[in-house]
Amino acid sequence: MLALFTTASSLTEVTLQRSEYSRSNHLHAKYRGMLGGSSDLPLNDYQDAQYWGEISIGTPEKKFQVLFDTGSSNLWVPSVDCSNCKSSAATYDPTKSSSNQKNGTDFKIQYGTGSMTGHIEHDNIDVGGLKAEVDFAVAESEPGVTFKASKFDGILGLGWPSIAVDGVVPVMQQLHAQGQLDKNMFAFMLQRAADKTQGKLTIGGYDKDLAANTKFVDLKMENYWTVNMAALTFDGGKTQATSITTAIVDSGTSLIVGPPDDVKKVAAIEGATEVMNGEYSVSCHSTMSDMQVTLGSGDNTVELTVKGDDLRIKICRFKVICECLLGIAGMDIGQPLWIMGDVLMRDFYTIWDIDGQRIGFSALSSETEEETLEIKNDAHIQRMNVE
Repeated sequence: MLALFTTASSLTEVTLQRSEYSRSNHLHAKYRGMLGGSSDLPLNDYQDAQYWGEISIGTPEKKFQVLFDTGSSNLWVPSVDCSNCKSSAATYDPTKSSSNQKNGTDFKIQYGTGSMTGHIEHDNIDVGGLKAEVDFAVAESEPGVTFKASKFDGILGLGWPSIAVDGVVPVMQQLHAQGQLDKNMFAFMLQRAADKTQGKLTIGGYDKDLAANTKFVDLKMENYWTVNMAALTFDGGKTQATSITTAIVDSGTSLIVGPPDDVKKVAAIEGATEVMNGEYSVSCHSTMSDMQVTLGSGDNTVELTVKGDDLRIKICRFKVICECLLGIAGMDIGQPLWIMGDVLMRDFYTIWDIDGQRIGFSALSSETEEETLEIKNDAHIQRMNVE
């Protein structure tokens, strides 16, 4: 099954207030925990639809696999008392951790068709050697099949505090407040299923070797990682695909997602045919048009090009029966915006600067083998709808 996730939930507009950004050259390898640090976390990839990595919680530490999601702001993992969580998931038991501090506040988060309910706990967290005390949620119920079909146990939100459920301070903000970070930023390099490279999430800094040609764009709102979108075009810039001027850059969304009517225009440009609920199939052999996205406004803009071939996802059953999907889907989000998910992020090294309230993009080479995903069952698109 190819599981395509969109994890952003309800949309909240918050006025952006810029703070002064200061750089640090701490010797984090030697003085981590005293002067701050950074850490690279390897990312796992399932069919270019789910990216996740490992964290630890409690004393002694217990390992959990979490999806690192810029479209939400809470950390949660399954509770040992969960009634319907995935049977293979790691679970948190507060009685087994000597560093647990009771909280007990009720917690509920809705990701459209995916949701969980439970309560809040307080304990130590270890993210690649960066440690802090945090409040986080434990799931006592996970209705439906959304999380049961996932490869991860829970979600670690990397969004802003303004959208955190119950006002819980997000993990990045706690790591920063407790002196764990060299720089108040993180960076993604998402691998491809057909590639042999290792993806990674860097916490507390970024990889300068991957950021040689980085261009930054300021945030429009401090809620999700929301930016102004000056243009979204095809056919070498000749065809404007939308009049909408807002986009969210979201690591928790597998595809690029836009309003259904606009995506229909894109599908016509790419020769795609709707198969179900705003999702489209394309020929596995046709020439696809490149997509150009201009983010930012005024002098603070960046133009990103996603090659046509990178907008096509090839899925094969038993290596011989193949079909291709368009990496852009239509969805009624409830507000006029686009979500730039993993389909875009795979072509760029992305730097998420919290103090600077901006996102940086550095182009990655997309010269790789044809992207082919093999599944043993019929392709089934499963998505958590944005409300």
